[in-house]
Amino acid sequence: MKGLDLAEAYYRTAGLPVLRERFGSFEERLAVGLAGPGSECFGFDDEVSQDHDWGPAFCLWLTDEDCRHIGDRLQKAYTELPPIFMGFGPRQASPGEEWRTGVSRTFDFFRRFTGLNQPPTTLQEWLRIPEQNLATCTNGKVFSDPLGDFTRWREALLAYYPEDIRLKKIASLCIT
Repeated sequence: MKGLDLAEAYYRTAGLPVLRERFGSFEERLAVGLAGPGSECFGFDDEVSQDHDWGPAFCLWLTDEDCRHIGDRLQKAYTELPPIFMGFGPRQASPGEEWRTGVSRTFDFFRRFTGLNQPPTTLQEWLRIPEQNLATCTNGKVFSDPLGDFTRWREALLAYYPEDIRLKKIASLCIT
């Protein structure tokens, strides 16, 4: 089974009922999915890559305000979900990689990879984002994002580099 399929099934079967029961008034404000570093987010996972950072898990991305209101309680509820699902698990996070699943702020996720407080708007901002970071921000799958904050960031990054930056990056690769 592919990690993204497992993550979505885990969210819909184990996570969503808990969210609706305990955080129903926030359901329309949560972005849920799995994205970021890791072979499962890129769709390259296989039996060998399932030995670490793989298993039933998903991400819940919140606005700053929502994170202040329910972030800790939501993370606690997330950690109480069953660690084994469909015969897979528990997920074993590599040291330093614990942040990859569970609750986080949308801002923190994208800032980690872009260094920006908002989607890039200037050529200089685009120029500073490494290609691999764009891929890491836009891979995976968003299962739900009724508010649209997470999706707006992704769509801005999926628009890819402005033409001037794309040509500069190609030229720099030709020189090296």
